[in-house]
Amino acid sequence: MENYFKKLSAINTKKMQQKKGNYTYLSWAIAWTLLKESYPDAQRKVYESSQTELPYFTDGKTASVKVGVIVNGIEHIDYLPVKDYANNSVPLAKMTSMQVNTTIQRATAKAIAMHGLGLSMWINEDIEYLFNEVNTEIKKEVSTLAYQIAENTSEITTPIHLTFDKTTDITSGSNNAIFVDIEKLVFPLTLRKWQHGDYFYPAGMQGKKKVSKYFKDEKISSLEKENTWLLCSNDAIVWVVGKRQDDRFLAKKNTVAILHIKFC
Repeated sequence: MENYFKKLSAINTKKMQQKKGNYTYLSWAIAWTLLKESYPDAQRKVYESSQTELPYFTDGKTASVKVGVIVNGIEHIDYLPVKDYANNSVPLAKMTSMQVNTTIQRATAKAIAMHGLGLSMWINEDIEYLFNEVNTEIKKEVSTLAYQIAENTSEITTPIHLTFDKTTDITSGSNNAIFVDIEKLVFPLTLRKWQHGDYFYPAGMQGKKKVSKYFKDEKISSLEKENTWLLCSNDAIVWVVGKRQDDRFLAKKNTVAILHIKFC
């Protein structure tokens, strides 16, 4: 009996593959043409919901399609959620027929790949997809981490190195060292990553500004933003560490109790 999988997987599709964003793909039309050239009797089956008679299935929130491809009497089925251009599942209420059709064609290419044609390309995509998913989850976990700093703390080394010294003198400050009015602080202080919607009152500037806008104006790179921490008193930002102090907590000449905080 012919090993059709071996025959299809031996077809070199590299020159026919296209790039879209971070992913490489083989057009469903090319995949179908190559398949029919080798196996003219190959068939595709687009499954419909028995309840709606529409070519997708839904849980009431999102939808997915079910496509089967039959070669030599063997059917392989691919289930694929309907997604948008950003690879996010589309809410049922916002889903369009074009998105359903695009998903059906993509599922067709994947079902064909299960028969061997262009399968190695999908292996690479799955590896990249899993890496991106894990990386995203790690970033989410890091972004929600918060470290509390007690009132009499003199030094911390995790997650970054900061020192805390009470003083009565204010010397010239820098991005890596600030002087804070202790009486305006609420302990414990919190050290956390910045989040969208955060705002502060940058010292030396007028009014408040979103942290994201501050980063943009200062031309801070994406990598640097990811590595930036906020020192907070309750929900108020005291310091975008290593960048800019908040004016509300700034120690002045008549400040009685001063805390010198240094980023080492």
